[in-house]
Amino acid sequence: MHAGDFQRRLLLLLLDEVLLSSKNIRIKHTGTPKLLPKWLGTFTILGHASHHRPREGEPGYLEPVSFKLDLPESMRVHDVFHASLLKPYVRGANVQPPPMPTVVNGEEWFDVDQILNHRDCKIHVRKATKHIAVAT
Repeated sequence: MHAGDFQRRLLLLLLDEVLLSSKNIRIKHTGTPKLLPKWLGTFTILGHASHHRPREGEPGYLEPVSFKLDLPESMRVHDVFHASLLKPYVRGANVQPPPMPTVVNGEEWFDVDQILNHRDCKIHVRKATKHIAVAT
């Protein structure tokens, strides 16, 4: 047994659509990081960047380990990612990834089609009162 024997093996092919983990990617945001998306995309696989070398006793095929993705120019990161940072994209799934932002004058903007829900938050404000001591 070896350390990597129980890792999941992904079958990713050229021109497949994948989601990219946002774990190591800095995203400009205001607020808490826990509300950021865990997966970015969808991106297309353009090629294999490196392959796994089989151990002694394993079949002689080479398994791709890192993949080159078709990233938009607004993402200023290297375009090769390890397979552990990728997840196959399934069309028609219940959860859709957020759309990629549009960059205008160096700022990221999102196009909103429709507001689905709104909730007013009431802030409890104490009324300021002034007490006057009355001499009797």
